[in-house]
Amino acid sequence: MDNSDLPKSQVRQSGEAVPHVASRRVLKARLAGLLTCPLCNGIFKEATTINECMHTFCKECIYQKVQTGGITCCPTCNVDLSHLSPEDYLRPDEAWRNVVNSYLGISPSNEQEEAPQATRPPSLAATTSESTVKQSKKKKNKNKKPRQSPNEP
Repeated sequence: MDNSDLPKSQVRQSGEAVPHVASRRVLKARLAGLLTCPLCNGIFKEATTINECMHTFCKECIYQKVQTGGITCCPTCNVDLSHLSPEDYLRPDEAWRNVVNSYLGISPSNEQEEAPQATRPPSLAATTSESTVKQSKKKKNKNKKPRQSPNEP
């Protein structure tokens, strides 16, 4: 595809056209749908997958379901799990966890700090007020030590 008629700001170094902002919003909404736990309807928190069918859930959601009477089948597709123990059919899904972290803008270094937001459904995460964000930044700044100049003892 020829992108020579597009302004430079709309073409990546690779030559691909940069998606329009509205297109990116649609893509992000679609991605949110893929990252949504079918049990709680929130973004996966500690994504955990059933090996037999590859359906994924929040770790807490699926383990809570197991503890409150066990599950004999996948809550999504009903694949039979009655012949297995949870240790055999459940596994942490690092690939989905990495996708969720990228989606939420969480780097591995601040994953622990940001994790609570991952439990909120996308509609609630978007309504976080500016003042809450500012308060959070103030708390972080209070805990930082002031920088010393190289000339100070």
